[in-house]
Amino acid sequence: WKILLIVFFNHPFFAHIPTLQRLYSKTFGKHIVFVANENTPFDERVLRVPQGYGGVHLHLAVAQVIQQRPDYDGYFHMGDDVAVNFPALLSRINPEKIRAVRWESKNDVFKPIPSETWGHWFVPWGLPSIKEVFSCFSAKSMARIEEAFGCKHCVGKCPSDLAYLPSRFVGNFCRMAYIFRKTYVEIAIPTIFQLITDKPEDLDNLRGTYAWGEGRKNMSHLLNNVNLEFIHPMKLSKNETAERVESWLNRSATEHSRKQRMLLCNA
Repeated sequence: WKILLIVFFNHPFFAHIPTLQRLYSKTFGKHIVFVANENTPFDERVLRVPQGYGGVHLHLAVAQVIQQRPDYDGYFHMGDDVAVNFPALLSRINPEKIRAVRWESKNDVFKPIPSETWGHWFVPWGLPSIKEVFSCFSAKSMARIEEAFGCKHCVGKCPSDLAYLPSRFVGNFCRMAYIFRKTYVEIAIPTIFQLITDKPEDLDNLRGTYAWGEGRKNMSHLLNNVNLEFIHPMKLSKNETAERVESWLNRSATEHSRKQRMLLCNA
C-alpha cells in the first residue's frame, strides 16, 4: 500500500523542506513531493506547476502530480502549514475511501449571498467559474449535485488544505480538476469529491481542527491530543514549533502502535 505525499507551498518557504522531511519521512520515506507555483523561485527540490493565484487551483496542481506519478495506491495532499498526525490518521484509514474535511456549507448559484459573507464568491474564481462549469454539465452530473447538496445548483464549501485520494478515484478526479480548473480550491474539491463518489460511504471525514485566532491559545492542549489527525495552521518558522509537532507525532506513533499490539493480542 504505497501512498505519495504531496506537500504544496502557497508561498515559497522552501527553507522548511528539511523540517517537513524530518516530520514525515518516517511515514512516507522518499515518497514525498514538494510542489509550488511555477512563478516561485527555482529550487531543485520543488516541482513547479502552473496553478494560478495562491491555492486557487490546488486541485489542478494535485491532478498534474498524479498524472506524472501514476504508480501509487493513494495520494495525500497537504499544505506546508498543516501539521498532520499520520500515525493516528493511518491507523484508522480505509485505503479505498476518500478522506477529507467535510463540506461545512453550500452555496446556491442562483441565490445571492451578501458579498461580505465570503470573499471568494464574487471573484472570477468563485461564482462566475461555477456558472461556467454548470453550463456544460450533463443532466447526470446536475442530478448528482442535487443529490449531494440538496439543491440543483449548489456547490460545497470547506477548507481543502488536505485530503487523501485512493487510486480508484484518480481518473475521475483528474478529469473534474480540469473542468473546475478556474474554480477556487475550497469550492472545487468538496464539490468534486461529491461528484466522483457513488455513495456516501465512499467519503470519510478527517478529524482535525482549524486553530485560527483564539484557537491558537489552545495549541498546547491540541498537541497533547494524539487522536487529533491534523492542526491548521501550523507555522514552522520557529524551531520550537517544529520540535513540538515532532514530539506530538512521536507520542502518537507510540500510542497507536501500542493500541495495535493490544488489538492483535486480543484477536
